[in-house]
Amino acid sequence: MNRWRPWSRIALDAVEEVGAQINWVAFGAKIKVALGTPRQMGSIEDRRIRVTVTPPRGFPTDPFDRTKSRLAELGVGEPNTDGWTHRVDYDQVTPEQLRQVCDVLVKLCRELTSRVEWTELSRPHEETFTRNDHNVWLKQAPGLAEFRSNHMRARIMRLPAGAEAAVQPIPLANAALGWRPQFLDEEARKLVWPAGENTGNYRLVVNAVGRTR
Repeated sequence: MNRWRPWSRIALDAVEEVGAQINWVAFGAKIKVALGTPRQMGSIEDRRIRVTVTPPRGFPTDPFDRTKSRLAELGVGEPNTDGWTHRVDYDQVTPEQLRQVCDVLVKLCRELTSRVEWTELSRPHEETFTRNDHNVWLKQAPGLAEFRSNHMRARIMRLPAGAEAAVQPIPLANAALGWRPQFLDEEARKLVWPAGENTGNYRLVVNAVGRTR
């Protein structure tokens, strides 16, 4: 598949706009949403598109029930053997049908991300901390105590004067004292928050906080 076909590019832009995360891998793009832990909501691959139809643990069931109904109305593709995803092969559908399947995936992401109710801060909160693993821990960033258990919308900069990117720190499960940074742009994450490099000084500028409805 040409990854830059209009329908695929539009779909990827749309899921990013509603707050989903895109991870590029060898076979295409994985699309994830975080309600606590990031989970895959679908993928746009070289030969097919997949849409998750079974709610991951901790996710509400209603959006996935509606997704199943929408896909059934379209009448294209088929459930995977494990029932976890619905698969649509490109060579078995028309471009318009592919566009409609992409729209189902975008709607699923929108319904899930809209479950976080956001409040803009009157003034951005700035916090400087030293990274010690793949999470942001309250112990390293004590000034974030007032935002404990909240989602955050922020920008993060690697110091001194390094790369900068938008980030949504997601509260860790089981009331753990920290957040997992969710980057909407995977290439930006590699520059700002490289995997396996658990060190460095950072500045986090928080603009909004939110809780799951």
